[in-house]
Amino acid sequence: LAGQDVPHVTRGSCGSSLVCYLLGISHVDPVEHDVCFARFLNEFRESLPDIDFDFPYHRRSDIFLRMAIRWPGTVARISNHVHYHEKSALRQALRQHGHKSNISAGSLNAYIRNLPERDRVRIEETASAIDGEFNCYSLHCGGVVYYPDGIPTDDILDSKRGNLLTQVKADKREIAKAGHFKIDVLSSRALAQLMDAVSVSMMARRFPWTRRRLLQQCPICLRTAATLV
Repeated sequence: LAGQDVPHVTRGSCGSSLVCYLLGISHVDPVEHDVCFARFLNEFRESLPDIDFDFPYHRRSDIFLRMAIRWPGTVARISNHVHYHEKSALRQALRQHGHKSNISAGSLNAYIRNLPERDRVRIEETASAIDGEFNCYSLHCGGVVYYPDGIPTDDILDSKRGNLLTQVKADKREIAKAGHFKIDVLSSRALAQLMDAVSVSMMARRFPWTRRRLLQQCPICLRTAATLV
C-alpha cells in the first residue's frame, strides 16, 4: 500500500514477528536472523496484538487516502474515550452553574476559593459527581480498524460522516474486545528528516556543483546526508 515512494518502519514487537513476516507485513525473517519473535503473538497474551507503522509526518495523509481508495467503506479511524478528571470536572461544574470556564489552569483553584461559600460547595459537589464520567470522543492518534463486512453504521460518529476515513465510536479496548484487528498509522518527523537527507545526498552526488549551494542553504541537512554517502 505504501509503495516505494513512502518510506516506513515497523515499531515494537511486530517488527520481529514471524507471523508478520509470513504475511508480508515486515521484511525481517526472525528465524534467519535468530530474533525472538514470541512477544507479538503467544498463548500468554490476554489481548490481541496490534501493528504500529511509522511514516514521514508529511506523507501520512497519503497513506490514509490510499486506504480510503483501496478499501472504501471498510476502514475507519478509532476514537479515544475522554473522561472528566479533576480540572476538567471543575470547569464543567463552573459551566453548569453559570460561571465562565475559560480560566487559566493556574488561576482555577484561586477563582473557586474566592467564590461565596454556597456557590463553592455546589460547584465542588457537582465536580465530584462527574469526575470519572464520560466527556466526549476524540480522534485516536493513528489507530485504524478494518471491518470486512463494512463499518457498522450505528458505531459511526455522526459529526465525522463524510470524512476521508470515517471515525467510529469504539476505542482500542472495545476494538480488542470485539476481536477486531487494529493498526496504528503513526507520524515520524525523524523519518521525514532522514528521507530529506537521503534526497539531498543523492542530489549532491549526482550534481556536485550544487554541493556548496546546498551547504549554504541547509548545512545541518547536508551534514546528515554526508554520513549516508
